[in-house]
This record gives sequence, structure tokens and C-alpha cells, in this order.
Amino acid sequence: MKLPGWTYNLWLGSAAILLASATSVILPGTQKDTLPHDLVWMLIHPAWGVGFFILVNRAVQAEQSWLANARSTGSLVNRAGVFRRWVTRAVAAAAFVGVFSYSLYLTHELVLMQTWRVEVNWLSPILNSLLIVIPATIAFAWVFYRFCEKPYMRKKSEIRRQSSEIKDQRSRDSEEEPDFRSDFRPLTSTSDL
Repeated sequence: MKLPGWTYNLWLGSAAILLASATSVILPGTQKDTLPHDLVWMLIHPAWGVGFFILVNRAVQAEQSWLANARSTGSLVNRAGVFRRWVTRAVAAAAFVGVFSYSLYLTHELVLMQTWRVEVNWLSPILNSLLIVIPATIAFAWVFYRFCEKPYMRKKSEIRRQSSEIKDQRSRDSEEEPDFRSDFRPLTSTSDL
């Protein structure tokens, strides 16, 4: 699928992200339930979305051209083993998190709201995030997936199986019963009685 040229324009993507950032700063200062607040609120999410969509498209395009260039020059040949192992590990890690990503979506805010309880004062905020908050968020999401979401998915598939068995039994029963409707003809007058 070929995307239009504007979806790779870094200037447009940067402008959209700057606009979203500016609206993030402006939004708390606007009075709620007013037209300016509602306009800023409606503008912020599409601006973030368009900006990051363009950045991701540009990153994918750069990666594809880098890989094509590396293949044509043969520079990947010497590093193919290391590169392949790194990519395999990165994909495996992403796939692991992807399995319980919906649980991560559901629970991340709960963990973020409680991070002040486990903050280490001598670490910088970025190190607190990288070493404590992100692993705690992923761990909590996995626990939620394992003990809440996964048993429900098993139960749901069991219910679907039972439902399909009931439907199959009903269709077999309806095939065995004779159809008496064909023996009846509509009444056309009282003399037919």
C-alpha cells in the first residue's frame, strides 16, 4: 500500500507534535465547559496521532532504505548473525508483551497512580521510570492477564463450544421432526370449514 507523500513529511509531523504539546500546556489553563477548552480538547488527540503517525512512517521508510542499502553493499553480511540475534530477541520481547497488551492498557494507569509509593528518592525521575515504574507496570499487567483475563478467555471458549454443540443438536433435532406446515392450506372461505 502506497501512502501519500505528506505522511512522510517530518516538518508536518513535528508541527503536529509541537501543536499537541502546546495544547497540552494550554488546556489546563482554559476554563472548562467553554468553547476554547472544547476546541483545544478536540484538537489535541488528532494532533498527537497525526504527528506520531508521520514519525513512525518516516522511521519505517528510513529503516527500509537502510536495509536495502546495506543489502546492496553487503555490509550486513559480516554482521548478519549479530543483527539477526538482536532482531529475534527484540521481536520475542515485543511478542511477549503483545500477548498481554490489552491487560497492560487496562492496568497501566492504576500502577502509574501508585508510583509515588515506590519512588526511590536518590534516583532521578527518568531512572525511577526505567528501573521501577515500567517493570512494575509490565509485571502487574502480566499478573492481571494471567489471573483475570486468561481464565475468562478459557471460560468464553468453553461457552462458545457448548453453544455450538447445542446449535448442532437443535439442527439435528429439527431434521428429524416432520414438517406439518406443508399439510395445511390456507382457508379461502367459511365453506372450507
